[in-house]
Amino acid sequence: MSDDLAPLPRVRGHLSFIWIGIVLVVVGFAQIGLENQPVDDPGLALLAIREVDEAAPDFTVRLLDGSGTFTLSQALDEGRPVVLNFWASWCLPCREEMPVLDAAAADRPDLAFIGVAVDDTEEGARAFAEEVAVDYPLGFDASDVIGPRYEAFALPLTVVIAADGRIVGTKAGELDAESMAALLALLDDA
Repeated sequence: MSDDLAPLPRVRGHLSFIWIGIVLVVVGFAQIGLENQPVDDPGLALLAIREVDEAAPDFTVRLLDGSGTFTLSQALDEGRPVVLNFWASWCLPCREEMPVLDAAAADRPDLAFIGVAVDDTEEGARAFAEEVAVDYPLGFDASDVIGPRYEAFALPLTVVIAADGRIVGTKAGELDAESMAALLALLDDA
């Protein structure tokens, strides 16, 4: 009879490992679920702002309204810091942030604002530009080189460039008034 009971401790040992595994899986899924919850604290949106200190690649972009071109080095030569925003016509957050950018451009005429459509068709970008009707210039990256130079792989992306040609900050994702103010503060401190 004692021989029949000998395997029980071994089974209990295996059951302990199974229970530990189940607990770890449940805790792991709970952690993933918590990480993917929407953030209600608007201050946490500022975490997506990244301070940078590197040279901004020069570019020239043709404006969608047909009025000419925008060249980064020309704006910088005039002593104007630049707010560069990458967007696309299919990007809903890009559409949502346009009024924030437009208001900032109106409030800060000392800055050069430029929106550049990337990963888009010229027709789509042009229709979008006419629909949103912002007062700052919008261009189209026909060469598909401006976006990659600025690592605009996720949209929208806003880059602030000091008058000396240094990128001082970037914001990935949709801008709100608070994050726009934080980006502009980086320019003011540069």
